[in-house]
Amino acid sequence: MIRGQKHTSQSKKKMSNAKIGRAPWNKGKKGCFNNPIKGKKNVWSPNTLKKMSNAKIGKVSTFKGKHHTPETRKKLSEALKGKPATRLIKTISPEIRLKISNSVKNLPPQSEITRERRRQSIKMRYDKLGRITILRKSVRRMAQYKVWQKQIFIRDDYTCQLCHKRGGYIHAHHKIKFAHILRLYNIKDADDAYNCKLLWDINNGVTYCKECHKKVELSYRNCPSSN
Repeated sequence: MIRGQKHTSQSKKKMSNAKIGRAPWNKGKKGCFNNPIKGKKNVWSPNTLKKMSNAKIGKVSTFKGKHHTPETRKKLSEALKGKPATRLIKTISPEIRLKISNSVKNLPPQSEITRERRRQSIKMRYDKLGRITILRKSVRRMAQYKVWQKQIFIRDDYTCQLCHKRGGYIHAHHKIKFAHILRLYNIKDADDAYNCKLLWDINNGVTYCKECHKKVELSYRNCPSSN
């Protein structure tokens, strides 16, 4: 039969009548036929399992994008009730579980860990080029920075001051470099940044589009006097 063609209703009926009374070739058979492993019958061999796994690599699951119905979820939930997590019990030995338990007991409460991480996040740190990283990110998350940015955009009518393109993805750029201000005024936390007038001075800001902003930043990096 040519690929893409379908059987007619008469052909389907003939094939159905021809198979009446015949038993299916795989009736009563499961898995890998006549290939027992360790005394067990109807079990896939390691080679067969490996071939099946390799055949599925790169293929999208037939269940992708689908979801179980509420009735099916309820059945699955009822079937798993009262059953232990056998996989977890088998993979983690009692000795390892005891070590995990002892290591967790010595840890402080989660709230103290979170507070300490917040303290560390607002401290001044420098990367390999000497520029401020974590403090710069924390300052740019401040509400005052969003207000300053909005004022720059409104003053420049949301227009790039280099290519004069209006709208799109625009940035508010500090004429005196942002990192230079943080170092010059020895800003170490958000409170120091809030009290620094030069950071929030509108005359120190200008609107650039994304492409022009990249060009300006590259010109700063290539200029030895800016470092």
